[in-house]
Amino acid sequence: MTDAALHIRPEDARPARWAAPTRGHVSFRTIVDAAQGPSHGLAQGIAELKRGDRENSHHHDLPEIGHVLSGSGFLTLEGQDMEISEGDTIFVPPGLRHGWAAAEMPLRVLYTFPADRLSDVAYHWACG
Repeated sequence: MTDAALHIRPEDARPARWAAPTRGHVSFRTIVDAAQGPSHGLAQGIAELKRGDRENSHHHDLPEIGHVLSGSGFLTLEGQDMEISEGDTIFVPPGLRHGWAAAEMPLRVLYTFPADRLSDVAYHWACG
């Protein structure tokens, strides 16, 4: 038997926010996650950073794909800033230190991990 398709609206996903010195300032909504329905090994959500906000440097044991939905900013990879803007897609391999930052306007990034749940993704923060 095949699972039914899911139609998920971002506004229906529960919002969460990181606002800590270790993690930085990021709002996000996890939209595909096994805690909410079948995910078949994928966790996906939308991260939102307000103007000037930053997610601090970290790495994961899993790869991450980020697709910029709107706005512009920087992705810091191993200490080097890369400008990113709407339409850009970035593959971040496991173990690579990175962090997202908004520039003059809010930044919205669709993120995807090969994990059933976002809670299965270990974040290793560079500070704290």
